[in-house]
Amino acid sequence: MDSRLRSVGVLLAGGVGQRVGRDTPKQLIEVAGRTIIEHSLAVFEAAPEIDEIVVLMTPGYADRVREIVARGGYRKVSKVVDGGSSRTESTWRALAALGAEECNVLLHDAVRPLLEPRIITECVRALEIHEAVNVAIPSSDTVLVATPEESIGEVLDRSRLRRSQTPQCFRLSVIREAYERAMADPGFAGLPATDDCGVVLRYLPEVPIHLVQGSERNIKVTHPADLHIAELLFRLPAPVPARRQGRAGRAGDRPPGRGRARGGSRPARLRAGAGGRPARRRGARPDPGRWRAGGGLRLGGQGARRRGRGRPRGAGGGRGPRRRPGAGERRDRRRRGRHRPSGRAQRRPRRPPAPARQPAAAGPARLRRPARVGRGGPWPG
Repeated sequence: MDSRLRSVGVLLAGGVGQRVGRDTPKQLIEVAGRTIIEHSLAVFEAAPEIDEIVVLMTPGYADRVREIVARGGYRKVSKVVDGGSSRTESTWRALAALGAEECNVLLHDAVRPLLEPRIITECVRALEIHEAVNVAIPSSDTVLVATPEESIGEVLDRSRLRRSQTPQCFRLSVIREAYERAMADPGFAGLPATDDCGVVLRYLPEVPIHLVQGSERNIKVTHPADLHIAELLFRLPAPVPARRQGRAGRAGDRPPGRGRARGGSRPARLRAGAGGRPARRRGARPDPGRWRAGGGLRLGGQGARRRGRGRPRGAGGGRGPRRRPGAGERRDRRRRGRHRPSGRAQRRPRRPPAPARQPAAAGPARLRRPARVGRGGPWPG
């Protein structure tokens, strides 16, 4: 039996798109071949952590969304509800449509169509421990606090600043209690919160809100330029999740530019030498053709070179494996005068014979030593 809570994705699409400058709501504008709300629906539909989807749509356009849902086959969509005149009112209507059963609620701006599946997964996992979760990214800009006279009053510490994104995730009981207190507060209408985390932070300050790393691609389509930016981002390849750090020494964890030594008895990795190049193994001769374009040096011992391993192949390395010439080929080379001596004679010339020693000068018999004639010659009698 599955004991985990049901996770519901709520798409808040109640805006009218005045800042975009279109007559239709911006969530119905086509970007990269589909409407913006279709992109958001597809992300939540494909997420295995999401069990149900509820859509809050601008009043008067709910039937249009139902047609999109039926045509696209989004089976997780259970309800399409008319949104309110503000963000907080749309959320309040969504909470009323969810019922009384406890669940995880992921409130997402429908005009953020570039949401990554990785963010949904991390949010649902965080809700297993925390009661409130928000998606945010570090601020790359310096944020100033202006005075009423339009001058700099304070420069905030950028290392502690984050830019909030969606989804904003809560336990249903927590976000519902925060909104019940907000709706009962007469001063809430005069100073409403800009998002759902602001409501929880104001009326339930004892509930900590955990942060999950967002993405720079998770932009909100607000201005006309955002439509062109989203169009370009959809053309870029999807980001690849970072590989988890596992046991060292596996083939998948090998850093780029490092090859594996071939021709030896054990697959030892090459260690970086001076200048950043991999150090050659002892006894291996350098070969410029063995430097590959992708980095890394393929080395082999003497036995590997005789068998043709450790040498370049194909267009990137020149000739194929070297083979030992037969007796007939060696005889033909000698006849043509192109024979090159092999083995030790090729690497080191033979030492010339030592000259014969001259006999010592005449002198007393006890001081004379017999002279040796030549190397290996007989002693004089």
